Order: sequence, then C-alpha cells, then structure tokens
Amino acid sequence: MLEKGEEFSVEQIIKEVKRFKCKLVEVTGGEPLLQDESHELLKKLVKLGYEILIETNGSISLKSVNPNIVKIVDVKCPSSGHNGSFILENLKYITLRDEIKFVIADRKDYEYARDFLERCVKDKTTKILFAPVYPKMSSQELASWILKDCLQVRLQPQIHKFIWGEEKGR
Repeated sequence: MLEKGEEFSVEQIIKEVKRFKCKLVEVTGGEPLLQDESHELLKKLVKLGYEILIETNGSISLKSVNPNIVKIVDVKCPSSGHNGSFILENLKYITLRDEIKFVIADRKDYEYARDFLERCVKDKTTKILFAPVYPKMSSQELASWILKDCLQVRLQPQIHKFIWGEEKGR
C-alpha cells in the first residue's frame, strides 16, 4: 500500500517550523539528502539560528552538509538488505557531535555493527546507538550482548513502538 504525502516548498516548511516556537529541528524521513531542496532547507534553517539534526543512511556524500548540523548516520546492517550502501568516505565528515546508529535485528547484525565500530569508527565519535528492531530483536538480549562485550554504545529502543505499537501515523 502506497501512502501519499503532501509536497511542501522550502518556504512552506520554514513557515511550519516557525509555528512550533522550538529551536531544534530534525530532518528525517526516508533519505532526506535525496531531495533536491534539502540543502537549501538546511542552509536556511542554519541562517535562522536553528539547531539542526539530520538523519541519513550515509549512502550519499556528507561532504556538503554544514559541519554545524548534527548528523545521525544509520549504517545499514545485513538484515536490512542494504548493507554496503554506506559510503566509507563519509567517515571523514563525522565529528564528535555526530551520531552513528545501527538498527539490529539479530546476532549477525550485532557482530557486523561491533566489527564496523572496531574497524572504521575508532575516534570519530563516541555517540554510537544500537537500536533493536521491534519486535524481532529483544532489547534485553541486545543489552546483554553489549554488556558482555563492554561496548561503549547506547541502547536505543524505538520508544514510539512501546507507546503506540504498530499504530500508523505515530
């Protein structure tokens, strides 16, 4: 089933953001950097003084993303069917402020994420997130693996799934 969204111009998005009187904006949804206007939106939000976070899967170069924008980069694990899509060169653009996230569905994903951290991330950032796939991956089991291996990562359950389950639109 295809869900249709509503198209907004950059100006309409900024007008909508201003309505909330909040200085933190997170740009997400699919892969935002695939949208032609995303860089224009980010540039305008920075100019207006917003603190900006962008969620991306790292399959598009981060070179042109303003370094003042916090990047939350999702490295795809094997169970996603998209592992290998992350551009390793993007690690050059990760700062201590940025976050790297792994969505983990099983032990193979966990080992992939653990090994990726050891091989590639090193001192780029300490903000590493391990998010269990709900309801497939038990948060308790993932937490026990993290503790057993003494990984310096944060467990990030999908809180909205615990609150609203599979309810659409939440």
